[in-house]
Amino acid sequence: MSPAAVALTGGTGFVGRHLRPALAGRPVWLLGRTPTELAPGERWLPLDLAGPVSLDGLPDGSVLCHLAYAAAAGPANIGYTRRLLDAVNACPGVARVIVLSSVSVYGHWATGRIDEATPCRPDTEYARTKLACERLWRERLRDGLPLTVLRPSTVVGRGGPGLAALVRDALHRPASGILKKSLRRDHSVSFVAVSNVVAAVSFLLDRPGSPRECYIVAEDHQPENAGYAAMQDAVRRIAGRAPLPSVPVPGWAVRPLAAATGRPLRVRRTFSSEALRSIGYADAVPLLDEVRRAVVGAEGPGR
Repeated sequence: MSPAAVALTGGTGFVGRHLRPALAGRPVWLLGRTPTELAPGERWLPLDLAGPVSLDGLPDGSVLCHLAYAAAAGPANIGYTRRLLDAVNACPGVARVIVLSSVSVYGHWATGRIDEATPCRPDTEYARTKLACERLWRERLRDGLPLTVLRPSTVVGRGGPGLAALVRDALHRPASGILKKSLRRDHSVSFVAVSNVVAAVSFLLDRPGSPRECYIVAEDHQPENAGYAAMQDAVRRIAGRAPLPSVPVPGWAVRPLAAATGRPLRVRRTFSSEALRSIGYADAVPLLDEVRRAVVGAEGPGR
């Protein structure tokens, strides 16, 4: 049986660039505003979500992988989602939809073990927009069309933004690095390798979908995600440097700082990917390998 064709939005973005090589051997339709260099098996379909959208021409049985998100557009992404969703509903060739969301929908202050059943309490514009887009897909996608929503934690990898601030502080701004390590020592960081997000998408492409399903993609079982200090130390070791020191800061001093900034500084939580693993998914790479690629890509070997 031939693999299903994939219609991919966000194919030139961070996750999309890593996903495309994993789709080799499948027919792939890249949907977007600006044409890009195509790999073997890829085709280009113009798509501008700010205007009228048509998916005419997609082959029967196509899977729409919707990765695109216009970060600068904010809530306008809700309108973009509505237009794409209407086009999907009007296109008989689309047989399944996979949407990339984010664990940000749970909110910064959520604590403890977090899974797909945990109530969503988004507290940023980005998180509220992501959740609103999820709800549109669930409520308005035509009956009988399977929908899978993936909620990855902070995605890291070579060329990605996920670790940029931590690497900058750890390696180039030691005063800031020491301060953040002291304040956020045990604050959960929840990074996930981009290779494992790609592996999750690839795994789901080859598995029959359910009418409406949602999975967290996370690696909070990895020791580097134990806290900010653990990840900072890992970055320093990769760069061949000793860990930065930290200063003990009592909880009573941290709490008013967190309240003043509106951001938690010592939240302990674990995003569970047990639901995804229970249906057969397994990580493709260890998180530390992806962190190493990100650091070496940004800093160069031996730095």
